[in-house]
Parts: sequence; structure tokens; C-alpha cells
Amino acid sequence: MHKSIDPRVSRSKNRILEAAADILTRHGAQSATIERIASHAGVARTTVYRHWESRGQLLMDAFEMLTAPAPEPATNNLRSGLITVLEELGWALTSSKRARMLPALIDAAERDAEVAELQTRHTQMRREPMRKVIASAIERGELPDDLDLEIALDQLSGPLFYRRLVTHRPITTEFLAHLVDSAIAGWKKAGQ
Repeated sequence: MHKSIDPRVSRSKNRILEAAADILTRHGAQSATIERIASHAGVARTTVYRHWESRGQLLMDAFEMLTAPAPEPATNNLRSGLITVLEELGWALTSSKRARMLPALIDAAERDAEVAELQTRHTQMRREPMRKVIASAIERGELPDDLDLEIALDQLSGPLFYRRLVTHRPITTEFLAHLVDSAIAGWKKAGQ
């Protein structure tokens, strides 16, 4: 027999996640303590620990609550597939609900090994659509067999993070198209 989840448990968990997300967004990771999150959610600390074993897990769950699954491009075209994936990443970094939380999580990952591990797993999951686009192009013979996928992923995603977190310049479609075209040309030239 399937055991149903008590709606009060779901409500308290959602309140805690929303409180953690709000504190992360408005005050940063250093302010997102279990005590403050519990107070903001109107629950006891023990209620928080009933749902999460650690602060790091709670912070990543709050971040992921605002994260839709990364879309799989519906194309076999390398250029348009990469632009589609990067447009989603650009939106996620600048316009999504989680965009304001990102700097706090990067900061938390520098200071908390558990948050760093969770962030690494999340990043790998978010990079998977881009990895698939490039791997498919390698399989089709459009890109060199010896292309280092991790470096290629860094070459494409790194400039978006730099614009978002360092220069605060816009991530435009034109910028993404230029980035993709430059990367593809470089990968093909290196494979000759």
C-alpha cells in the first residue's frame, strides 16, 4: 500500500525552502543559517533538521527548487544546438529566480566543502545538454575525435559566468552566436 505524504509536512518543507531561497537571495550565504531560516519560515530548528541533514543540503535544495531542468536542444545542428543551450544558461544567470542566488552559492562553496560538492554535482547536471550537443557532433565527424569535452564546455560557459559575475555586461544572442562560432572554428582548426 502506498503511504501518502502528510500535507503539513510538504507545507513546512516548502516554507523552509522558500525562506532559505529568500535569505540567500537578499542577504547571501553567510546569513543563511539554520536558525535564521527556521525563524523566517516560522518553524523550529528541529523541523529543518527533520528534512535536511545539513545546511549545505538545504541551501542546494533551495537553489535547485528554482531550477528547471536544462532543455535538450531539438536539433542535430551543432551551432544552433549550442546557441540554444547557451541562451538557457544566459537566461538562468541573468533573469531567472536563481540568478540573484548564484553569487551567494559560489561564495558558500568557497567556504563549505559540502556546498562545494553539491554545487559541483549540480553544475555537471546542468552541463549535460551542452556535453551531448558536442559529443553528437564528434560522433557525426563534425568535430575532432580528440576534442577535450571538459575544456570545450569551459570555453563556452566560462564567458557567460564572467559577464554575469565580473563585468556585468549583457549576455545577448549576438554575443552567444559569436562565442559559438569562435569556439567551433577553433576546435576545427585544432583538429586539422
